[in-house]
Amino acid sequence: VVWSTVKLAIFFIYITPFLYYNSKFKKFIYFIEKYVIINLILYTKGADTMAEIKFELKEEIGVISENAKGWTKEINLISWNDNAAKYDIREWNPDHDRMTKGLTFTKDEIMELRNILNGLDL
Repeated sequence: VVWSTVKLAIFFIYITPFLYYNSKFKKFIYFIEKYVIINLILYTKGADTMAEIKFELKEEIGVISENAKGWTKEINLISWNDNAAKYDIREWNPDHDRMTKGLTFTKDEIMELRNILNGLDL
């Protein structure tokens, strides 16, 4: 990704003066210049690596299901990155150190979800 950005930057350094005088390309050149600059800044700051996610399991509310590999779909109260705890539904590995993408809900959202589920005819 970074090498392709560098090659794109070099290409536009050479071609920009020719295209800039054509009004059709001014917005396009501006967009590309911003894209290249932003990517180079992110690369130099090391932003090409994924940020570390901190979480603290405040309360285990319940297990919804378990798959054959031992991963469990759970609803928990979790604080993400030292923020206020939210209700969270996602799958966890048996050690609770890896998880899938999930859904988080505030107290108001989980209460509305409860009302919707209570209204279902199951």
